[in-house]
Amino acid sequence: MKCPKCGSLNISLDGENYKCNNCGNLIAGSNVAKTNSILDSLNDYQKSQDVFNKTMNNNVLGPLITYKCPKCLNSIVKDTSTTSPVCPWCHNTLTINDKAIDGVNPSYILPFSLDKESAKDKIEEYIKDKKMFSDKAFSNIDSNNISLVYFPYLVSDIKCHADYAGNGEISVNSEVKNGKKVYTADLYNVERNFDIDIKGLILSSNSVLNSIGPFDTSKLLPWKPGYLTGYVGVRNDLKETDFKDDILKYSTSIATNSSYDTVNSMYDRGVNWDKKDVKLVSSLSNVCYLPVYLYSVRIGKQISYVVVNGVNGNTSGDVSLSISKIAILSIVLLVLCLVLRLISSFISGLVLLGGIAFIFYIIYKYKGSEFNNKCTDTSHVVSNLVQNDKLVRRETDLTDDKIVNNSSIDVNDIKNKINGVLKKRK
Repeated sequence: MKCPKCGSLNISLDGENYKCNNCGNLIAGSNVAKTNSILDSLNDYQKSQDVFNKTMNNNVLGPLITYKCPKCLNSIVKDTSTTSPVCPWCHNTLTINDKAIDGVNPSYILPFSLDKESAKDKIEEYIKDKKMFSDKAFSNIDSNNISLVYFPYLVSDIKCHADYAGNGEISVNSEVKNGKKVYTADLYNVERNFDIDIKGLILSSNSVLNSIGPFDTSKLLPWKPGYLTGYVGVRNDLKETDFKDDILKYSTSIATNSSYDTVNSMYDRGVNWDKKDVKLVSSLSNVCYLPVYLYSVRIGKQISYVVVNGVNGNTSGDVSLSISKIAILSIVLLVLCLVLRLISSFISGLVLLGGIAFIFYIIYKYKGSEFNNKCTDTSHVVSNLVQNDKLVRRETDLTDDKIVNNSSIDVNDIKNKINGVLKKRK
């Protein structure tokens, strides 16, 4: 028996307990079996790690094999220990006859840290409010359809220089004139220029995969084939040149978001940027395998799927709408409008417009509401900030409580307003 505190084997009996003669730690007799069990588990874990490291160093697994699924045409990568791999998209069993041309190995890989049960909870939560108009086969989650997949992402470290110029307003007071509230504010010319370092901007060719970031890229490990044991990889066909415009686009978005951080506390009525000039100074990009839980169901010719970030649990998806359910909704709406038309054409028209808007909302909710790259959450640092603010004049009798055409957008405020409208509709 070892001492669980210092690991010494110099243990002696002390009454009903055991005592470590090295550090003096007392071990309760009832805990000896538990202690031995823990130590055995640790030893087994260490042995498995030693075997894994040996496998990695000697490349016992041999080369990876790339397959192209003949049903959904997606290409995956598996190690040679799996004789009949399953496509994570359509769950078709693949054979050696489906072997395809290899892609390019990634430079780094990020291990999974979120367990499968937690990922399943995330998936259930995501599709909970989408069951009404999705196919029943998709809504009834089968754990066998949840795959642990490594997707290739372009991960970039970027340095930019940003110049912003525009107008900002600071409230002075407000009053009621002729029954209407008006405002007085000081108008300023506002300039900001700074350097910004962006760490770990992730980009994928799939918009849904883009929306589950960010990933903690500080924990990336150098690529070795052994890391793919027990997992599925998606063939890497990414090229940095294909993402040149996206890198500048999302870098500008991060820089613009940071520019508002420098002014929002000062200019309570907001700031309008007339000039937004972001220049890319340098970028270093690598293709990395990042961990994703993929839940997918093939319905007819379409594949509905939900993806979960294998590190932080961010979730998104592409949910196929049930054509029959949408058709029934449309028929009910049409019949209702025809009935209401006998009472009032105006009311019938309003119901029709409202129904059409609701259908578009459903499509947006199921197909597009999550497809936003959360790039502003990417780690970034602003440095060498230069601020130049000059008072222009005092403005009176302003009728808006914010600067006109204010482009300082509070995303959370917009979400709250939309949710408020939807609750009222319900």
